[in-house]
Amino acid sequence: MNKQESENLKQKVIEALLSNGFTPTPGGWRDYHGEGSKGVIDVSVRAEKRYKRRGYSVSVFGVFEDIPRAQAAGIDCNPYSGKHNFIFIESNSVDYIIEQYI
Repeated sequence: MNKQESENLKQKVIEALLSNGFTPTPGGWRDYHGEGSKGVIDVSVRAEKRYKRRGYSVSVFGVFEDIPRAQAAGIDCNPYSGKHNFIFIESNSVDYIIEQYI
């Protein structure tokens, strides 16, 4: 994936979050905050250059606030911090990622 493709994919993820009720959190720990059927979650989206491979990638980092609720809904998040990340996503992964957070 080249830089422009990664920026476009990042924007697609952000638009999906915003259209599903997430709100920006300027200056916050994460970039977006929202609540879905699996609980309250804070999300950051990054487009970045890969270090060990050529090209760029997009990663989505989430933290569920109510860990037991997220786990009961089938989310395999960290049992202590609630972290649930998607790293090096492809364009066909966006819908799946959004389903995990809504």
